[in-house]
Amino acid sequence: MKKTKKLLVSFLASVSVLCGSLGLVACGGNDSTSSSGEATEIEKVYAQYVVYAQAQGEEPLSYEEWLATIKGEKGDKGDTGAQGEKGEQGIQGEKGEQGEQGIQGEQGEQGEQGIQGEQGEQGIGIEKVELDENGDLVITLTDGTKLPPIEMPKTESSGSNSLIDKGATENLHYQKIAGKEEYRVIGLGLAEESDIVISSTYKGLSVTEIGDVAFQDCTGLTSVTIGDSVTSIGFYAFANCRRLTSITFNGTKEEWNAIEKRSNWNHGVPAEKVVCSDGEVSLVN
Repeated sequence: MKKTKKLLVSFLASVSVLCGSLGLVACGGNDSTSSSGEATEIEKVYAQYVVYAQAQGEEPLSYEEWLATIKGEKGDKGDTGAQGEKGEQGIQGEKGEQGEQGIQGEQGEQGEQGIQGEQGEQGIGIEKVELDENGDLVITLTDGTKLPPIEMPKTESSGSNSLIDKGATENLHYQKIAGKEEYRVIGLGLAEESDIVISSTYKGLSVTEIGDVAFQDCTGLTSVTIGDSVTSIGFYAFANCRRLTSITFNGTKEEWNAIEKRSNWNHGVPAEKVVCSDGEVSLVN
């Protein structure tokens, strides 16, 4: 290694004149054009160095190692410049004035209290129910009003002319249908039987209807026989007769099916069929 350095020193002495002519380009020129030329001339010098070293029987340095030996040492780092003075703070703007508060609106006046309604009239009820001298039912209301008498049926057994069919239940309520020469049955009346027979005629006129709610809630009723003159059974006519297990119709099945039966006429009734003169008709839907 010492021999290599001595060889390098001898070679550098021989090429010092060449380096001077190159303007010491290896020491760092500033012109961009000469930097481009510097690379070419240094390579030529390095090539001469390699030839010289080989002629002396030495292993030449690499280009980077050789270049490091001919460059000057790096200079010391310069001192840090003084810090600039801090600029003055800007002046803060003045605060704007607060706006005036709006005037509060006046409170509205309270509405007047409504006038109390008048008390409704007292309801009217039934004061008493009695039979007059003709045996008709008379209802008197609590205000003294007497309703029109309701005719009560009379049979041959009572000693007067027959008003209902023989074998029909006495004391059922019948009512003449307005505008017709017909009657309807409208309730149990004073009858107490659990098995009733509705007459086909009353005062010589046909009984064609069983009225709305006529026997509703008659829980003691167990059987009913309906005359073949009936063509209409009203709303809820037998509703909630919970012991009514037997219904008989004195007409045919065809006549029974032709009867107008309004909704819920047998609601809550346990009877599952109607016995007609020529057979049975089911009531189960």
